[in-house]
Order: sequence, then C-alpha cells, then structure tokens
Amino acid sequence: MLPEVVLPPGVERLVEDTVRQHRYSILTGRYWVELQRPNAYCGAPQRWFTNEADLVLHLGRRSSRSYRIRKPLPAPVEYSLAKALSDDAVRWRVAAGRTWYCFVHPRWGGFTTGICSDLLDPLPYALMRGRIQHMFFSAFNTDVELYQAMTWTRSYENYANLVLTNHGEVGGSFAWTPRAGHGKKLLGLEGAELFVTADVCIPVHDVIKQQNKGWCEAVRRKADKLQHDTDAAPRWKTPPPAFRKRKK
Repeated sequence: MLPEVVLPPGVERLVEDTVRQHRYSILTGRYWVELQRPNAYCGAPQRWFTNEADLVLHLGRRSSRSYRIRKPLPAPVEYSLAKALSDDAVRWRVAAGRTWYCFVHPRWGGFTTGICSDLLDPLPYALMRGRIQHMFFSAFNTDVELYQAMTWTRSYENYANLVLTNHGEVGGSFAWTPRAGHGKKLLGLEGAELFVTADVCIPVHDVIKQQNKGWCEAVRRKADKLQHDTDAAPRWKTPPPAFRKRKK
C-alpha cells in the first residue's frame, strides 16, 4: 500500500508488471490528473481534474486485474487547488467519484478501499457492514490525531481490519483489527519524516469467525460471569450491536 498522490502518469504498466512479477497486490494513489471533459461555464471554458487511486490485484500465477478508483469525497485541498488554478480565462473544477467499491477476494474475503477524506463519512461503510473484512485507505493527511481516532472507530464499528497509509513526511500510518486491549493496534507510525516500509500481518479467518460468532460468545461469557463469577479476558472485542443487526 502506498499513500495518496504518489504515482506519476505513465507508469501504470510498471505497477502491473511489478504485481505479476512479485505476486502481490498494490493500492497506490495517483497524481491529480486532468480529465478531457470540454464544457462551458458562464462563457468561460472549464477544465476538470480528479484524485484517483490504482488497485492492482494479483489473481494467481502471472495474472492480475486493475481498477481505477476515483475519490468520492474531495477534500478542501482539491477545491483550493481548483480555485488557485482558475482565472478569468478558464475555470478549474474537481470531478468527484460516484462509486463506493466493495470487492470480494478468494483468499482475503470482502474488502473496500478509499482515499483519505473518504474515511470521514460513515454511511457508505455502514452499508457494507457484515460484508467486508478489510478496509484499505491511501492518504495524505496532516491531522494525524484525528485520523488515528477515526481509523480505529471505522475498524470497530464495521468490525473489520483497517489499514491507512499516510505520507511519511507527516507520519500517521495505522493498521487496526477489532481485538481487545493493546492487540487492536497492529501498526502505528507517528512522527514526521518517517520514510519507511513495513510488513504487517492482518488476521482473516479469525475476523470472519468473530463477525459470525463474536456476539453469541460475548453473551455466553457475560452469562457465565454472572452465574459463576468467572471473568476470562477475551482476545476480541464484542461486535457492536449495530453490526449484529446488520448481519441478521
């Protein structure tokens, strides 16, 4: 996983070749790109740009499949860039995405992807609740404290693994899983100028098991505590009530 706005135009084939050669998948943000969308606005021509990410999935042997993901929720930085580029001769505008993606992988299970500020809207992910086990985000965000809190919140309320990769210049890359206690944070890179790579192992089968049985196990554990005064510490957090209703 790479951060937002890092892949320059013209190197998409290199990414695809890397996936096929090394047999792993890649999610990377792309540089802002201009769209060919001729139009007129109040007599002045318009030019459009967008913020996108490339997801290239390794599908076995030397085969792969690529997806172009457009950011549905542009942030103030995109709108400010459009305003700064505009003048009396041309008006720049931001093209937002219209799709929230939900993928199903034969080995990983269900997952979704997003770009930076897409994380801040809970509604699309609530609609996927119970269908995904992973959430992957590319980001370029300077409010590390906010995104640390929001990434854990999204991970728990959707009861899924969540990985967000931010630019090392500002730090703030995180990986979470809905375990209890300190086990929930799989990765936390905080601090500036962190130009590092990290291998993180995220659970798959355990998350699926807890999504399906975690609520019932928590009820049984609480009942045993009330009846027999036992208090075994759980390894996983109890799925939130809204998640339980979504599964049914």
